[in-house]
Amino acid sequence: MSVACCNGGQGGLFDFRHGVVRDVAYQQLLRERRGALHRRTADALAKRPSAQTPAGASRIGTHYDRAGDAAEARSYLARAGRAYAGLDAPAEAAAHLRRALGLSRASEHPESRFEIEIGTLLASALNTLDQSGEAAEVLESIGSSCAAPEDRLRLATASVEGGWARFSAGNDLSRGRSLVERGLFLASELPDAYRTITLAHSYLARMLTFDGELADAVRHIRRVAELAEGRADRPILVLGLYNESAVLCDAGRVTCARTSALRALGLARESESDLLQGVAEVAMANVHVFAGEPDEALCAAARGWEMGERSGQVGTRYNACLWSAYAHLLAGDPRSAHGAFERLTEINNRWPATFLHRSRGQLEIGAIDRAVELARECLERSPGRMVRARALSLLGLALGVGDPACAAQAERLIGEPISLAGALELFPYLAEAHQFLAELLHHRGEEERAAYYAARAVDGFASCGMPAHASDARRCCSA
Repeated sequence: MSVACCNGGQGGLFDFRHGVVRDVAYQQLLRERRGALHRRTADALAKRPSAQTPAGASRIGTHYDRAGDAAEARSYLARAGRAYAGLDAPAEAAAHLRRALGLSRASEHPESRFEIEIGTLLASALNTLDQSGEAAEVLESIGSSCAAPEDRLRLATASVEGGWARFSAGNDLSRGRSLVERGLFLASELPDAYRTITLAHSYLARMLTFDGELADAVRHIRRVAELAEGRADRPILVLGLYNESAVLCDAGRVTCARTSALRALGLARESESDLLQGVAEVAMANVHVFAGEPDEALCAAARGWEMGERSGQVGTRYNACLWSAYAHLLAGDPRSAHGAFERLTEINNRWPATFLHRSRGQLEIGAIDRAVELARECLERSPGRMVRARALSLLGLALGVGDPACAAQAERLIGEPISLAGALELFPYLAEAHQFLAELLHHRGEEERAAYYAARAVDGFASCGMPAHASDARRCCSA
C-alpha cells in the first residue's frame, strides 16, 4: 500500500509513503473541499502553542492562503516574517513578507501602515541577501501620501538605507541617488528625523563625489555639519569633516582639506572613539597623499587601519589600504603599492574603484595587459564620472604603451577624461590625465607635444597644492 493509516481509527492521520502519491491525492480533491480542509487545519493549528512560533505562524498562514482567506493569511505570514527578521533569517523573512505584501496589495482596501511596515522589513531582508535591485523596487512602489508621521519616517529611513545599498552593492548610482533623495524629502519636515536626514545628506555627498558633482557634494556635507553642530553631535560632525576633506582633495583644494581633516582628528581624539579616530586618520592619510607627504601618509594610514580593525569598520580599512598604496607610489616603491592595491579585493571586490586602483598598481609594475583588463572591467561596471575619467586615462596610457598600433585610440581615450575632468572641475584628475598623455607622447617619441602636456600637468598639480605630483610630472618626459 502507498498510504498507511496512523492512530488506527476513523478520522485518524494518514502517512503517505511517497510525496507523489500525496500530491495526486491532494489534486483529486475538489477545490472547495481542499479550501475547507486548509481552513480547518489552519483554525486547529491557530489554537496550539506552536502558533506563537515563526514556523507555526508560517504553517497557519500558508493554510489560510490556500484556503483563500487573504486577510488571515496576510496576518500570519506577516507575523512569521517579522519573527524571522528578528532571528536574523533574511531568506525566510523575505519569503513570508513578500507574500504578505502581495496579499495586502491585492485586497480591496490595502492598509498604508501595514504596507509600509511589511514593505520596509522586506526591503531590509532583501538588502541583507544582496538583492538590492528587488529591494529598490519594493521601496519605490510604496505610497506615502496617506501615511502617518511615524510611518512616513520608517519609509524615509528605509529609502535612505536602501538607496545606499543599491549604490554601494549594486553600483546603481542613478537609482540609489533617487531613493536617498526620496527619503530625504519624506523626512525633511518630520520630528525625530535627525538621524535619517544627516544620513541622507552624507550618502548623497558620497554619491555626488563619485559622479564628480563636487559643489553639490560640499553643499550636502556642510548641511550635515550645521545639523551636527546644532546638536553638539561629535560623531556626525567628525564624519562630515572627513567627507568634506575628501571632497576638497578631489577638487584640488588641498590646504582647505587639511584644515577639515585636522579638525576631524582633534575632535576624534577627544572622543577616544576607535571608529572616529580611524575615520580621521584616513582623512589625514588622504591629505598627505595629495600634499605629497608619503611618510606621513603611511603612518596615518597604518593608524587608520589599526582603528578600523578595532572598530570593525570596513570602509576605514579600505581607505587606509588605498592611501597606503598611493603613498608607496609617491615614495618610489611600486611593488609595495601594487601589493596594497591588490589587497583592496579582500575588502571590496565589486566597486568599480577597486578595479581602477588595481589597474594603476598593475601599470606601475609593468603588467600592461592586466592593467588594460582591469581598467576595462572598471568601465564595464558603469562607474560615476570621476572614476570613469580616471579609468579612461589609465586605459589610454596602458593601451598606448603596450601596443604602438593603438596609439591613436589611446590618445582619444585620454582626451575624453581631459574634457570631462575639466568640465567637472576635477583639477587633480585633469592634471593626472595631462601627465598620462605626456607620458604616452614621450613613449612615442613626440617630445614637443609631450613637453607641452607635461607643463600643463605641472601647472595643474601646483595650483592644487600638490608640489610632489608636479615634480613627478616634470620628470615624466625626461625619464
